[in-house]
Amino acid sequence: MKKILLCMMLLGVLTMSGCIQINQRPEPETTAPAVTEVPVDTHETAPADTPAGEDGFEAVIHQYQTALSGNADAQQMMELGLNYMIPECLAQDERARVGYFLGDMNGDGEKELVIAASSESEYYSGLIFAMYVLEDGSPRLLVESGERNRWYYAGEGKLLNIASSSASESGWYLCTADGELAYLDAVEYNGAQYPDDPWLHFTGETWEHTTEDDANEKLMDFSGMVSNLDIVELVKAF
Repeated sequence: MKKILLCMMLLGVLTMSGCIQINQRPEPETTAPAVTEVPVDTHETAPADTPAGEDGFEAVIHQYQTALSGNADAQQMMELGLNYMIPECLAQDERARVGYFLGDMNGDGEKELVIAASSESEYYSGLIFAMYVLEDGSPRLLVESGERNRWYYAGEGKLLNIASSSASESGWYLCTADGELAYLDAVEYNGAQYPDDPWLHFTGETWEHTTEDDANEKLMDFSGMVSNLDIVELVKAF
């Protein structure tokens, strides 16, 4: 089962193209990888508690609603500053399964806006396309997914980032769901820099080498954390 899970995660990396830079880990100094598909056990749903039109996120929600209703392509989405993955990866009927979550994900008293795929999306269930926080009353893009850099809600105020920069460099990062994106736990496979001992685990303060079996156990734990947000659809079904 461990081997199957790891193979599924790495297969998603190898079949994707392109790469988006993500946050760098403290040490050793290597390029932090970017996201793949993950077997999702969407057992937990975080409730949305604020309707559209509040908390300074209205413009972002409206932009996504207008772009998706107008069937914008990937280039048009990028020109608007919106996540291009939605039209790039999802057919028209799947785009109707994209929505927004507006609520306090981490219990800090501040609301965040998340654009994500619903639990009914066949291939992208739970995927966070973009997440915004407020700074001085204005929305700021905190994270966004790309082909090889993907974000998921991991419950209890946490995010999971799954990333790969190449076939020999991949990472799984459990972070706080706030503006800090502080690492809580992480695993990396870095065959490029450490071909004889490629697995690393973030212990909370430093990165240390670990065994393949221990890394697989940690990846299974990460997979079990991934949850769906209780999203509101952005557009009506096509």
